[in-house]
Amino acid sequence: MHAVSIWQVLPLLLLVAIPLALAIEASRRARAEQGAMTPGFKGWLFLLAATLWFTPLRAAVEIARMVAQDGGVQDHFPWLVRADIAISCVTILLSGACLALMLRRAAAFRTLFPVLAAWLVLNLPISILVARFVLASVYGVRIGLAEVFAAMTTDIAPWIGGVAAAVAWAIYVRRSRRVAMTFVA
Repeated sequence: MHAVSIWQVLPLLLLVAIPLALAIEASRRARAEQGAMTPGFKGWLFLLAATLWFTPLRAAVEIARMVAQDGGVQDHFPWLVRADIAISCVTILLSGACLALMLRRAAAFRTLFPVLAAWLVLNLPISILVARFVLASVYGVRIGLAEVFAAMTTDIAPWIGGVAAAVAWAIYVRRSRRVAMTFVA
């Protein structure tokens, strides 16, 4: 049995502890302000920040899953897996940049977040198109869109939920007074 070291668990603990500490601090500040609208990570903005915090982690876990997968697609179509890893890397870069701007409370966050939301919405269609292109150009395998959608029926429902969430968060970032007051630097 494989023993887990503290250095493997520590990053995961930090990723959970930091949003938890932010939640405690936000709760403390909200009680101190007695309901007045002030800038900061409170309410819905805190939920957005917590969600954004886990976006690069989710993409990194997806990359690790693709790399660790033995047999199947990895053995027969390595370029297909590399293309999916590249798409996940773009997600990590965009969400990391958005996270850095958010932590700095930079005004550019309000511009970059809709770009990240659009990328997350387009992630599945781009993955499908890239997969068709790689299969056709590198491996000579032609697959129609109907066959691709039939193979991805389990991915479509979560993607639709993700589209709804991304659109809602993008609208929130554009219209919220708290977001406008918080991201001014």
